[in-house]
Amino acid sequence: MATVLLQEASVERHIAMFTFPFASHPSTLLALTRRLAAAAVGSPPSSTVFSFFSTERSNSALFRADSSLASLNIRPFNVHDGLPEGYVPRSDPKRMWLQAEPMHLFIRAAPANLRRAAAEAEDAVGCRISCVVSDAFLWVAGSLAEERGVPWVAVRTGGPRSLVAHFQIQMIPSTIRHLATIGSEDPEVPDFIPGFSSTECRDLPDGNGSILHSMARNLHRATAIVVNSFEEADPVITQQLHSKFQNYLSVGPFGLLPQATSSPNKYFSHDPNGCIPWLECHEPNSVVYISFGTIVKPKTSELMALMESLTETGHPFLWSFCGDLVEELSIISGGNLAVMEKALVRGKMVRWAPQLAVLRHPSVGVFVTHCGWNSLLESIAGGVPMIGRPFFADQPLNQTTMEDEWKIGLGVEGGVFTKQGTVRALEMVLSREEGKKMRLRVGALNDALVKSMEPDGSSSQNFNKLMMEIFNSKKL
Repeated sequence: MATVLLQEASVERHIAMFTFPFASHPSTLLALTRRLAAAAVGSPPSSTVFSFFSTERSNSALFRADSSLASLNIRPFNVHDGLPEGYVPRSDPKRMWLQAEPMHLFIRAAPANLRRAAAEAEDAVGCRISCVVSDAFLWVAGSLAEERGVPWVAVRTGGPRSLVAHFQIQMIPSTIRHLATIGSEDPEVPDFIPGFSSTECRDLPDGNGSILHSMARNLHRATAIVVNSFEEADPVITQQLHSKFQNYLSVGPFGLLPQATSSPNKYFSHDPNGCIPWLECHEPNSVVYISFGTIVKPKTSELMALMESLTETGHPFLWSFCGDLVEELSIISGGNLAVMEKALVRGKMVRWAPQLAVLRHPSVGVFVTHCGWNSLLESIAGGVPMIGRPFFADQPLNQTTMEDEWKIGLGVEGGVFTKQGTVRALEMVLSREEGKKMRLRVGALNDALVKSMEPDGSSSQNFNKLMMEIFNSKKL
């Protein structure tokens, strides 16, 4: 439990933010929490407190990286991870990236653990919880809200299209899905799901079926459904969700404060590895930016193929990865230091990059990505076309959205990196007419995003509705 010292009399609202502590879910919900907390500053400084609930490991990383959270009255509280003492993950190379067992153990233990953590937060803050906001995957938080007689706001940290897929996936005949899983000619999603006519069954979100199905069954209990997107990104899907939920709110991108849409470097200046100065030395639309997030990465053979394609094309590149630099370089080069030295003449590899600031730099011409939803939004915010190599969960569906619906990028040939396939993809985006068209389309999406976050824009208006929903709940 966090140590919190507040004046009880000054606290009028106590907002509980419950995260699903896996992958990018915690950081995405924290970005929304920051926006809400910043909006609450207009009231008396200590009148609204946000208790942020996640596992000890997750909270430690998030709050250590951002010392400004305390000034916004955001306080961390730890929830037990649900793992038995001495737990050792079972090795399953095909599904290790899903972290399936720890997820299910966390959910199974969540009802009791969330209640315990909530009680500790109420004691520390000196005020009963007035509203529960949780990741949509953590539907059990809805029961906690009902027990306290307060609103429950469910937050989908991914995109709206994947949310529709979670609801509609059971409508697809099992025989069609079976064909997709055994590698037969992949059928398209049936026409009775509007907006999915160009989507193949294999691109639908998979894995963790019980978690997703339980989320779909319970979301109707929420006072509001909040999605990390903007309405103009997918009007057909937005209309579907408005018809399904009475209070559906697109308030994204969560990570962009309205002020940051016009002057990003003012708000994203942390750059310990000197990425921005390095980008300043390159021509507009010339740099290949590469990042596959923090959870997975391609196989060694694919990494080598990607590096060889960069060497052959001669494009400068900025590569952000998680791991040991020496080890990573050795793996990618296959021990051939000459290959690596040749590539690094025009490239820079770092353990972390300020991604939004990088993507908004004029020298960046293409983003090679795993197609995580946040990465897609940030690439749109930067006006940068993409080359996608998705791995799991909603990433294949996100690539379909990026390539077939928005037409602002393309997937790698055959779904994996090969030298020649990647060379062709890079040349397509950076040197050919189709790449110019992609840049124009992503620029138009960027314009729509910026407008959505203006005072009268859709995201700003929906954010105001969300604040009314949350802040009108006073302490009991």
